[in-house]
Amino acid sequence: SPTPAPSPAGAAIQPAAAPAPTPVVTKGQPERPSALQLRRELLAVRRMLERREGTSAAAKRTPVTARENGTGNKVPVPPVVAATTPEPRLPGLARTLPPAVRKRLPERRLTVLSYADSPALRFVILNSERLEEGATSRDGLAVVRIRPGGVILEFQGQRFFQPL
Repeated sequence: SPTPAPSPAGAAIQPAAAPAPTPVVTKGQPERPSALQLRRELLAVRRMLERREGTSAAAKRTPVTARENGTGNKVPVPPVVAATTPEPRLPGLARTLPPAVRKRLPERRLTVLSYADSPALRFVILNSERLEEGATSRDGLAVVRIRPGGVILEFQGQRFFQPL
């Protein structure tokens, strides 16, 4: 094997440059989903649950119209009526706010809206911040109510509807 030529006296020996590191990619590891992909997935799950609820056994049962009292006689049972409150009229869009309020209104990026029958399960992701009904964002936008198609927000005492 050939011998390398001696280096001149006093010259420092430089180590060979290390190759640039290659990114480690685990095989089969998916990329992080985008907000749009998450929203589509959420909507698909919601549709699946709605279909399942519509065909559930509970929905097919006939309502009870009479029950026995302790004497063996049947007593009529009043129908169960869900407590419904009339839906309040939706406020206008942000463009209907007074010009002075519109100038101070922060940016609104509504990326996720999760609506459920139970208000405790509803939430939105507004400007990268997860908010529930009654919460206020860092920008001062208060979430008044989450609706299936958007959210009612309040800013400086003015309410408006932000569609999805």
